[in-house]
Amino acid sequence: MSCEGPFPLIAVFPYIMELVYSSLTQRATDVHKTLIGEFSQHRIVIAFSGPPRSGKSTIADEVTQQINA
Repeated sequence: MSCEGPFPLIAVFPYIMELVYSSLTQRATDVHKTLIGEFSQHRIVIAFSGPPRSGKSTIADEVTQQINA
């Protein structure tokens, strides 16, 4: 994959990751609302899996910040 062209990958990557963070944050919020409404469950556990250095902690940190904002 080339980084040349109108949208170099390095320039688009932060935007793509923001979409990932926002999507996961919305999904976690929706699950939490559903569990509170149906089961009076106030805590949820979200698990990430993947190989070492694949960004699991980075994604978890960002989603946690967005949820707690």
